Amino acid sequence: MTLCAGAAIALRGNRTLLWLTLALSGAGAFAIALRFGDSQPGFTAIGIATLAGGYYCVGRAVRLLFSQNDTMHGLHLGVALIALAGAAIEAWGGSEAWQSIALYGAAALAASESVFRLMRVRRRRTIDSVLLVALIGVVAPYIIRIPFLVAMPQTATQGGPWIFGQSLGQLVLASEGMLTTLCVFLLMAKTIGDVISFYRLRSEQDALTGLLNRRSFAERLSLPGMSGALLLCDIDHFKRVNDRFGHPAGDSVIRALAGLFHCTGYPAGRMGGEEFALLLPGFDLDRAERLAEELRLCFESLAINPIPRDYRLSASFGVALFGENESVEAIHARADEALYAAKEAGRNRVMVHHAQANGSIPEMMGALYRVA
Repeated sequence: MTLCAGAAIALRGNRTLLWLTLALSGAGAFAIALRFGDSQPGFTAIGIATLAGGYYCVGRAVRLLFSQNDTMHGLHLGVALIALAGAAIEAWGGSEAWQSIALYGAAALAASESVFRLMRVRRRRTIDSVLLVALIGVVAPYIIRIPFLVAMPQTATQGGPWIFGQSLGQLVLASEGMLTTLCVFLLMAKTIGDVISFYRLRSEQDALTGLLNRRSFAERLSLPGMSGALLLCDIDHFKRVNDRFGHPAGDSVIRALAGLFHCTGYPAGRMGGEEFALLLPGFDLDRAERLAEELRLCFESLAINPIPRDYRLSASFGVALFGENESVEAIHARADEALYAAKEAGRNRVMVHHAQANGSIPEMMGALYRVA
């Protein structure tokens, strides 16, 4: 519990870990009550409150972890009704068997919320599948125990065959403790792992567009054995968009173009401001040029709120090939030359960089695309 609470504080009050801390608190309170003896007055009510309450907290943690917005009101109502019934049975001096049934029933129903939520996760990773199996292992002993108590209520207070007598009750509680601890540690590991992945992703992504940032894109471009084409793009007269329609409108334009780049399925990055880059592994010059022209036409035809439809947005593109083990600076410089040539030629067009065999004299050629 201390470890979980410390992790929650370290991660700036992570709500999933806070719920897990509460769950462990409930388990600890139940263990203390059990130590004083299950025949003590009020044990059933305390047991249901701490045990079922702890599993409720686990369910809340699972709900947050997998971003599920629904609340299982029916299940929670069922747990509450069983808890009230257990407390009433104990208050009126009911048999220990029925008190145990209420305790196990409330715990099983509360723990089943996490099982139901995990079963709804479509793409489960290995840790999610292990967690699901462990949670089923938590619920199953409670459910198995209940029919025996209904059929043979004397087993709640008397000895008997190991599988029917008190040994089974001890087995239920022992397995519950071990499996619940395992579930909590798995949930902690997944939560902390997801937080680490989130911050690592944020360090690699551009905040506005979700594309790779300049540093991360350069790392992709410099991977060993990488060859193909680099496409650079710059929104034409972007300052006019900001000046006329405001910076929020300019952000909408940037996000719209970023969406087109993202839809290609190839590594895309925002290099800064209104400049974008697209990495095209294995592309030849003609194929890269055709893709650039498709992007240019798509962007020009986009309807972007709040930009009026009669306002013409456009972008310029520069394309260059690169081979294995070339420096990022050299690759970017060639594509940047092509982009500069597109702007010089009147913008809203694609230009490609053709280099002679020795790579020393670049010849700039237009793609012969221009909107009238």
